[in-house]
Amino acid sequence: MENFYGDVDKIAVLCNLDATDVTEEIQETINAYIDAEVNIYGFNQNTRTEKQNVKRTDLETIILERSPVIGVEYVKHFVNTDNPVTLGSNDYDVDLDTGIIQLRNSRERTIEDRIVGAPMFFSAGVNAIEVKYTHGYETVPDDVRRFANTFGARLVRELTRVNSDERDGNLKSVKIGDFSESYDVTKAIEGMAYDTVLQAQLRALKMKYFIAV
Repeated sequence: MENFYGDVDKIAVLCNLDATDVTEEIQETINAYIDAEVNIYGFNQNTRTEKQNVKRTDLETIILERSPVIGVEYVKHFVNTDNPVTLGSNDYDVDLDTGIIQLRNSRERTIEDRIVGAPMFFSAGVNAIEVKYTHGYETVPDDVRRFANTFGARLVRELTRVNSDERDGNLKSVKIGDFSESYDVTKAIEGMAYDTVLQAQLRALKMKYFIAV
């Protein structure tokens, strides 16, 4: 699976399985779980075009909806709907960690820091600002990758809690004599709720990356 947060080969080694046993379905489950629990926007790189309303006539800063920011392609503000003004890259500063864009001619700036001819305020109006930018992570953070591997190995073990010779080739079911049981991903994840090491790692990721919406 492209953009998988973990390492398929490492998970397979931890579980004493073939890499093919760590299916795309399992990889997608791992990514989706981390996104849902830690960062709903994920840990891959994405490009977004975002429009924002401006209610004030003295607005100097905006906050992008997604962060961290990797780069900004353009910032436009609409003096009127037919004539958007594309700001020069020297007209504003971007805090990549927070996604805050601040005009260089804001009132906080000294005269020496200001740019002649650049705007002091964003134009007010509906969809008055349009920003195209790339957000996310150029590479998956190491701590997220480690958790994906730990969680993935635990998930696979939960789905294959019996000797591999006894399973029927499907990671989600097992048959031993007259006994058979099926495991789904939800049940497997519920079984990990009391794994204190895993939960401690998850709490650490939440503290670092959690985004509330």
